[in-house]
Amino acid sequence: MRVITIRINGFTTKLSIPAEREEIYRKAAKVLNERIAVYNQEFSLPYQDILSMVAYEMAVEAMSLENQYHSTPLSEMSKLSEMLGQELGVE
Repeated sequence: MRVITIRINGFTTKLSIPAEREEIYRKAAKVLNERIAVYNQEFSLPYQDILSMVAYEMAVEAMSLENQYHSTPLSEMSKLSEMLGQELGVE
């Protein structure tokens, strides 16, 4: 396991992750921040609503991949979402 620090929309947190998955976690944080920035520019909504929209968009993409490749990216997204939720104090 490795502890990494990620920053999501200005909020910094540490996550304990498998070392071999560090690149994936860092890329996920980058994509999340990029999408939050787009929604912030496009809509004048509270941060919680923007997070909900981004989460929904990413869930739709995960479901599309799952259907396309018959794999389980949704379960991986679910695990990541749960870990981030715990770190951010969101249930």
